[in-house]
Amino acid sequence: MPRQLLSLDECRDLLTDLLQLPLRPTSASELAVAALEQAMALSLNVYDASFLALALKHDALLITADKQLAKAAASLGCLADAELRSIR
Repeated sequence: MPRQLLSLDECRDLLTDLLQLPLRPTSASELAVAALEQAMALSLNVYDASFLALALKHDALLITADKQLAKAAASLGCLADAELRSIR
């Protein structure tokens, strides 16, 4: 499947939307233990498990194209619905 590139205007629009989200920074040290536990329990690498730990910490849904991470998130009930994942 060929990659689709966004135009500069599309990138600006998406960045503007992203910057308006009510995002909160979270320190990696806040996630380290949970990420390690999730990695070991679900056979994920700690980097991927940190996204899962972040979603769980904030009671959020995870959006990912990574099949293994999606399967893990689904098993914990924090995978976003397919409609949310197919933006285009």
